[in-house]
Amino acid sequence: MNFVQKGYVAGAKCSVCGGFPEYRETNEHIRIRQKKEGPDRAVWLCSDCHRKYKLGEPDPDPEHPQEVTPDLGNEPAGSIPERSRSEIKRDRKLEGRDQKRPEVIPESPVSENNGPEPAVNGPEPENNGTETGPTPPRPTPQEYRPRGEYTIPDVLGDVSLGIERDAVGFVLTFYRNGGKVGSHNTKTPPWLSPKVVTDTGAALLKVCPDLGKVYAKEHVRDVLTEVFKEVERAITDNPHAAALLLPPVVSHVLGRIERVVITKFKDGFGGAETLYELFTGQDEENDPRIITLNLTDVTADSPSLFKKKWTGAFVTDRLVITRQDWETLISAIFDRAEIRESEHTGEADTLISDLLTELNFLTFTARRETWKDDLNRYLLCEHTPDGWIIHVSILIIHSFLTGKDLEPNKYTPKLSKTLKQRGLVVSNSRTIRVGPGSGGTKRVWTFSGDGLGFTENRLVDQTRTDPLVTGENFVTGKNDSHLTQEQNAPSKEHQMGGA
Repeated sequence: MNFVQKGYVAGAKCSVCGGFPEYRETNEHIRIRQKKEGPDRAVWLCSDCHRKYKLGEPDPDPEHPQEVTPDLGNEPAGSIPERSRSEIKRDRKLEGRDQKRPEVIPESPVSENNGPEPAVNGPEPENNGTETGPTPPRPTPQEYRPRGEYTIPDVLGDVSLGIERDAVGFVLTFYRNGGKVGSHNTKTPPWLSPKVVTDTGAALLKVCPDLGKVYAKEHVRDVLTEVFKEVERAITDNPHAAALLLPPVVSHVLGRIERVVITKFKDGFGGAETLYELFTGQDEENDPRIITLNLTDVTADSPSLFKKKWTGAFVTDRLVITRQDWETLISAIFDRAEIRESEHTGEADTLISDLLTELNFLTFTARRETWKDDLNRYLLCEHTPDGWIIHVSILIIHSFLTGKDLEPNKYTPKLSKTLKQRGLVVSNSRTIRVGPGSGGTKRVWTFSGDGLGFTENRLVDQTRTDPLVTGENFVTGKNDSHLTQEQNAPSKEHQMGGA
């Protein structure tokens, strides 16, 4: 392998020890194409590993210092001071202690910053074998890196990729051997569009045709897909990446948000309300500053609702945000969110408890005539083979919900379903006929007597009355008999003759 000294590239590290890299393999695509040993990408080495594995220099040993030629100063040639001779003699004795140690190769007198070290196995590829003398040091090429660009090294072979936002989208720039070789523009973030990934791969192979002889198009597309996935993760985890790749207003908002918590609250009626809490530090009184959003806020097409709540928390911060930036912001907030387990609000329990309490304050009657005259005051009781059932006018239910500031049309189906699931209501809503004609029926909810805690001694009229005529039996428009079978049967005294 041949190496060239490079400047620091973000994300690169030594392939051996993981340290700070200084040297990068050149023309690795030839090695990969010929299937020689080594990884499927460029190798980076730090200065120590470069000396150790490329030049064969051992680790420095403090017990065996290298021979240092003393400074002769103004001494004539061939005249060495006695002290220098004794130092050299001492050093030679120290070197003779271990004859098996490999020969120490002194470092090149050329400064590391002046250019790459000469190749060991022959001239550099640029020499083409025509130069026989030592290769003169060359200045390290400076890679072009514009401000505001996020760079990924060695995305494919020796090609690095830079991503930069502009006024209309993103500029994807390809770099090779320290210079810019091409670019590709896109309006859509590349990590969100497979088509942009495919177009980027085609643009890369167009400016670097030699890579097309080594890698198939499908391989290039798969590699770029993984690269852009890493970029998307970096936007979430790395504030620096987010600042470079997100719109300024989005970066500004995310910079003030410390964490996001999403909680789904269950109301006990089978429904739930999801809350999105943005924790943004503390206010002037050192109280937690939390911006709470609901489902309507986060699903709105425009950011107007969010802007209102944001400026309510930061009174001097008025956001100027487009709809496209709004979509990006919401996606970024979701990516950073912590999802909490569902919590029960207890709303259904409280509402049902209050309803049962209010019903028990009303009057229980078994007389239909009494009940129909004041539906808001009386509850109609009926004895069945399975026990007592209590008919409650729908007007009472609507009045109760209205008193709780709840919309009857919205909460009546929820409440009815929950009451039935808990065994408090024995049937669906039904009608009871109390008179002739279309207006002679009343709609009721039928509760179980046990559910209301009802006992017979709570009736205001202890004598039982006629059975009820419900809407299910009303077919001919005629009322059923007002007497039960027991009441129609002759008394025992009459059967005995009584005489």
